[in-house]
Amino acid sequence: MIQRRKICIVSGHYPDGVMFAELTRNVLKEYAAMHQYDLYYDAETPVPMIVSELHFRRCLLLKKAREVFPDAEWYIWLDTDIYIQAMDKHIEEFIDLSDPSILYHVFNEKPYHFPVNTGVKLVHRNAIHWEDEIYAQRENCPFPYEQKIVIDYILPKYRDKVIVHDPETMNCLYGTHDHNAALFVHVCGRSEVNRNLIILRNTRKLLKNKPELLQNQYYQNFLSYYTKNFLLKIVQAAQRLVKR
Repeated sequence: MIQRRKICIVSGHYPDGVMFAELTRNVLKEYAAMHQYDLYYDAETPVPMIVSELHFRRCLLLKKAREVFPDAEWYIWLDTDIYIQAMDKHIEEFIDLSDPSILYHVFNEKPYHFPVNTGVKLVHRNAIHWEDEIYAQRENCPFPYEQKIVIDYILPKYRDKVIVHDPETMNCLYGTHDHNAALFVHVCGRSEVNRNLIILRNTRKLLKNKPELLQNQYYQNFLSYYTKNFLLKIVQAAQRLVKR
């Protein structure tokens, strides 16, 4: 029998109105309600429209989640280009959170070269202040930004309190790992239009037995949105060829 934990799911895309992020938010709301997790989703907290600042926004939202849900034991960050493959499964079925000495769970990026991909990470309430340490180093931080600080600073400083897991089930990279055994599928490293297409198509399949969740504009007008994004994908590919 799994040991349930008090978990808060944290996510949010800024600015609001991005299709794949809205689809992810829809799924997260249902998943959190099904399993009695808290959910902190924030599309409002502003940051400068600079790629690095958008990445470091994770730190701000994790801290805000701690303020809104102070009773949570664990805060799990999920990027908004993630969909849930196994809606009926608890997070605790995929990761052991029983060791009190471990305060930070992250996932490697095998077979790629970064030792950590922070699109999914679990932060214990006693380590939320580490997010301040990460955020304080954001000025002129090179790619991959917040992820780089976790790799270069958090891992060596707190090495005995951090575990780096293999990614296949909790941070399953779309098109790279086997999705069938995964809880979270991460559609990272792709254009916005590709993320729209992949998440629209796959979440529609996953939610086919939950018609109440298919009532939003994207699923109700699936062919229109899918065709529009597919044509945009072709146009963008043609533009790249012309520039070569």
